[in-house]
Amino acid sequence: RLARLIATAPVSSSSHPEARPLSPAPPARPHEGLRVLVADDEMTNRQILRRLLTREGCAILEASDGLEAVELFARNRPDCVLLDVMMPGMDGIEACRRIKQASQADFVPVIFITALYREEDLVRCIAAGGDDFIGKPVSGAVLSAKMTALDRIRRLHATVRVQSDE
Repeated sequence: RLARLIATAPVSSSSHPEARPLSPAPPARPHEGLRVLVADDEMTNRQILRRLLTREGCAILEASDGLEAVELFARNRPDCVLLDVMMPGMDGIEACRRIKQASQADFVPVIFITALYREEDLVRCIAAGGDDFIGKPVSGAVLSAKMTALDRIRRLHATVRVQSDE
């Protein structure tokens, strides 16, 4: 009975000045202002990713193939790139190689969004310069977590680069 009373007893900050939530609430839009390039030949997949990412505060650029993705990257220099592997014309593997080459000293995370699950396919994604991959169908929670982790690395890389230049 005592455990039930303790568990259900209200705790107010006025009666317990040190009482505070165990962890801060996550920001409503955790990726506010992050510019993300999404490349997928399927419009439905782009729409799903656009909806997930705009809810998180991202600004979205969209490409329907690898060549368009490389061109958009060169013109807009987004903070992160999401690439489908299998696209007509230039596939995501080649687009990743070109994007990584164009990014030069900047760290621009590339996450492959793919229906491929064979080990050798995933190894090719990473070997081409990809930083991570997510299987289709995309989980919004997994996408957000991976983007948070890679954006943390991107910002750290930028800080180290500035300090090195100084």
